[in-house]
Amino acid sequence: MQSLSSIVSRSTFIFLISFLVIVVSVVVCSGDVSSVYAKKLKSYEVISIIEPGLTFQPLVSGFAFPTGMAFVDPDNILVIEKNTGRVIQIRNGTEMKEPLLDVNVANMSERGLLGIAISHNNNNVSAPPYVFLYYTETEGKMVLKYWVIDYTGMSWLITH
Repeated sequence: MQSLSSIVSRSTFIFLISFLVIVVSVVVCSGDVSSVYAKKLKSYEVISIIEPGLTFQPLVSGFAFPTGMAFVDPDNILVIEKNTGRVIQIRNGTEMKEPLLDVNVANMSERGLLGIAISHNNNNVSAPPYVFLYYTETEGKMVLKYWVIDYTGMSWLITH
């Protein structure tokens, strides 16, 4: 039978070795992880694409906390801003001066304009698409609402 002192010293030794392994792992990993997260992209030139057939070309920039985008058609993109509640239209690569929609949102913490989706009617290609927005109203309720947007010439007809 082992004495209490040999059991304590063995368990202390195992504890110290385990502790040392954990500390070394944390130090080694934190150095690698921090170097990855410490790099902040300052320009688009830093982005590298591995696939030779793909290219990167920024269309517009300067959004206030964009959280999503959806394609209405190949030439029209809608971008949403979390904290402002603005739905911004990009037409043929150019940001329109006025937002398409401006939703009154609560924007503390995880609240705001959080999602956008577009549904096209496949049975009637001439029918306008539905635009669904997921957001937090100023009263704090989470809401999923939709609008029908009909692009007629140079303007949008928005119905709710």
